[in-house]
Amino acid sequence: MHAHTPPFTLPDDAASRKTVPIASGLIDYFPDALIAVAGLSFIANAQHNPGQHLHWDRSKSTDHDDCLMRHFMARGTIDTDKVRHRTKVAWRALAALQEEIERDYTAPSWTDSIPAESAYLASFSPNGSRIATAAEIDAMRDLLSAEELKGFGIGDVDHVAAKASCVADPRHPLHHMTLPGREL
Repeated sequence: MHAHTPPFTLPDDAASRKTVPIASGLIDYFPDALIAVAGLSFIANAQHNPGQHLHWDRSKSTDHDDCLMRHFMARGTIDTDKVRHRTKVAWRALAALQEEIERDYTAPSWTDSIPAESAYLASFSPNGSRIATAAEIDAMRDLLSAEELKGFGIGDVDHVAAKASCVADPRHPLHHMTLPGREL
């Protein structure tokens, strides 16, 4: 099986993409369970991040294995917030797996499927694991000239020349650079 390439890509070729059947191999297998986990994400966000948009604040969620086992021991019952303990087991298992994959991630080479823009912009996230939003990309476009944007892998980029100039973390080839007013 062709494994998913973290943090945000699927294989480029059709045959390999068929080995990662997100709809038929995940959503269709577990529709009710995934709905329950998504609902828990909403409830937990309201509890831990009141008034904020739905997001996973990883600083408030660091003990997945212990929490998973605590909820597993109460499996088959409903927690005080009216959520099944097994739903919380699933959420914690997914969170632990996501973080494990991210820790083990080794970036593909510049010739692989992740564009330089995406790999670099991922480093702007709090934990370096997500692709930049359209607003973040637009902000970069507003701050920098076309020539400066090329240095960040945005626009018409010579990837061979960009690769030769990389001296920082290989996960984020331009990690040593920063936008004015932005800290990595």
